[in-house]
Amino acid sequence: MWPIDRPVLCVSIHDVAPATWADCMVLYQAVRDVAPHLPLTWLVVPRYHGRSPRAPAMEATLGQLLADGHELALHGYTHLDSAPRRRGLCNRFVREVYTTGEGEFSALDEEEALRRLDLGLAWFAERGWPVDGFVPPAWLAGPGARKAVRQRPFAYTTSLTHFHCLHRQHSVYSPSLMYSARNASGRALSPPLAQALALALRSNRLLRLGLHPADARHRALLRHAQALLEKLLAQRQPLTKSGFAASDGARTTTIQAPQLQFSSASATADSSRRTIGSTSSSTSSGTNGTNGSISRSMNGRTGGCTNSSTNSGTDSSTNSGTDSSTDSSTDSSTDSSTNGRNNCPINNGATTCSNRRTCAGDAMPDPGANGAMVNRVGALATCTPAPLL
Repeated sequence: MWPIDRPVLCVSIHDVAPATWADCMVLYQAVRDVAPHLPLTWLVVPRYHGRSPRAPAMEATLGQLLADGHELALHGYTHLDSAPRRRGLCNRFVREVYTTGEGEFSALDEEEALRRLDLGLAWFAERGWPVDGFVPPAWLAGPGARKAVRQRPFAYTTSLTHFHCLHRQHSVYSPSLMYSARNASGRALSPPLAQALALALRSNRLLRLGLHPADARHRALLRHAQALLEKLLAQRQPLTKSGFAASDGARTTTIQAPQLQFSSASATADSSRRTIGSTSSSTSSGTNGTNGSISRSMNGRTGGCTNSSTNSGTDSSTNSGTDSSTDSSTDSSTDSSTNGRNNCPINNGATTCSNRRTCAGDAMPDPGANGAMVNRVGALATCTPAPLL
């Protein structure tokens, strides 16, 4: 298993496809400017928006990145929500407005979800690329999709608020940090919101940062992401998502991260020295290094997510005008905490918690099951796992 010495940071580039490749390369270069050896998780869409043009240069670059320690994960098949529309204002808002019709797996039945997963897995197999993870477009997976994912050999999947370790049947509370580039209000509000969320989750053992192709078209977002990365990497160990899933996180000790000191003014000043290119048509394969040359053993399916969790953030992340939406069907956890007890059953034994809050697992049950409790802000306790999905 991969050792975890510090809290972990996973950074991913979403919507990787020929149509978005130039923007993906801008994002990659922006990350490399501040973290040359950072291993990334590239979320690849085989037939983005129904198109499947040949892209030998992109595929060659992705193959080289894979060899250099990066990860390639399946991110849907078309990234388009083509399921029949259902009645209801909320359903319509989430599927048509909030996600702009890109939550591909939000309303699929089990049979269709399996068909698309198999098509995606076959597409990866044709290129000789291993697949450890599935991240549904817009982080939305309905009941049928969740059942389908469990029937395929994925080590993990994710929602907007959780990292789900499939082999260990456990979830880690980790709302994704992201930016919203779709409109002016989102571009103005999402950087301080991402910064505030990172601060609120400073004691979590896992932080996730998701970058989207649209972010590459706005220098202010890139500069903020660079400054945020520098702050987080000062205290966190970078891993791919498959690396985290295969890590030795099964230990029950709580990881306490140092206090982060964020300043908008200092972030701007620190970032002003960098120049962000508007486009980039090539990538360097020289990503070998202490942090970047990650052993391929991480891609094994041993699934080492932790059986304890430290959740000092809020139980829902703010997503203002973002290209993604909350996974209402997967992450229906009950935001509750109980004072007055200080014992947590871990590994079938009684262990004293690190404070006087009762802890509980943060895995997401199927609709209709009792919601699993998660810790509120400040509840730094080791926790028991709950049944996944």
